[in-house]
Amino acid sequence: MIYFIIFLVLLIFSLFELSNLRKIMIVNTISADYICFLFCAILMFFVSAFRYKTGRDWNGYMLFFDNCLSKKVSNVEIGFVMLNRIIKITVDNFFVLQLIINFFCSFVIFRHFYNKSNYPIFTLLLYFLNYYFTTDMAQTRQYIAMAIIITGLDFCENKKIFLWCIVIILAMQFHVSAVVAFPLYFTNKKRITRFTALLIVFVSIFLMFFGLNLIKNVLLLVVKFPLVSQRLKDLVYIYIQNGIYGKKNQFSSGLGVIVKYIFIFFIVYLYYKNKYDRKNDAFLLNFLIGVLLIAIGRNISVLNRLSNYYFICGTGLCSYNLLIESKSFFKRLNFIRISICCSWILFVTFSFISVWFVVPKGEKHSLNMDYLPYYSFFLEK
Repeated sequence: MIYFIIFLVLLIFSLFELSNLRKIMIVNTISADYICFLFCAILMFFVSAFRYKTGRDWNGYMLFFDNCLSKKVSNVEIGFVMLNRIIKITVDNFFVLQLIINFFCSFVIFRHFYNKSNYPIFTLLLYFLNYYFTTDMAQTRQYIAMAIIITGLDFCENKKIFLWCIVIILAMQFHVSAVVAFPLYFTNKKRITRFTALLIVFVSIFLMFFGLNLIKNVLLLVVKFPLVSQRLKDLVYIYIQNGIYGKKNQFSSGLGVIVKYIFIFFIVYLYYKNKYDRKNDAFLLNFLIGVLLIAIGRNISVLNRLSNYYFICGTGLCSYNLLIESKSFFKRLNFIRISICCSWILFVTFSFISVWFVVPKGEKHSLNMDYLPYYSFFLEK
């Protein structure tokens, strides 16, 4: 029920955002759309920060917290180990740790969306449907790594590569996959040609349909490098040993992939069709890099999440704003523009329900087993 409430609030406020909501001023410096965004962000924060036995990684992280002072702790990044130990020694309360992590990450990520997106509530809605369960509600180490990277994005804009390297190294102390975010330094506000954009899309389609063995061989080559950490090697082997390599190369939901790529092509088309000043050119390139990483990590959540650094930290998710902003293309046909936006929201919502709330054939439960029913430690003894 609580997730439905969050979705409904985000959806209603997103529709308001498409109207003249942002022009309504509560006071001279605070607009109605800011109040609505703040309400949504706080609601999402409270649901994730005060959860109890809810979330896929919840039990594992609590067990880790209880044993974090042991000298036998291994295969976990040192930054996360030290954070757990500090809280364990000072207050010895897992919920304090959970609250601190969610407050820091929620504040940084949601503020990032508000500053970067021209339609922040719409972006927050897409974030909820695509990432909320696997970041905010999972309390993953990658969640912390992403927030750290976002705090250092100014070093990308100011071309301070040494400080940017420090940020990446710091983020890697919580999740080693943060190294994948290093190219954000070069993709920041980088314009690409129409040919390059289409090439990235077609390569991702090729990899998703035909490139499984190619990806496998490249990854096997990468893990042979001496500088590759053991943690990263473990992630690669998890991917390689996955059962997908023993099955026929086909999609489990081909229609959904086709629809998704239709929207991807449409976004690329709108980007180059529009004549307005593209002050945030990084959106499209980071968006396409995220699409490529999803193709590489197809059906494997461990690698699929690498795209988060480009969709969330690199604000590639904001590329979907083109569905709203393309007034020069749609001209006065606002009905078509709004209809396309609503169609995309309906598709993402359907995918969200299918992944988390529908029991697949041959399975006893859906992925939501760790998220429903929702519990809060305020209501527990």
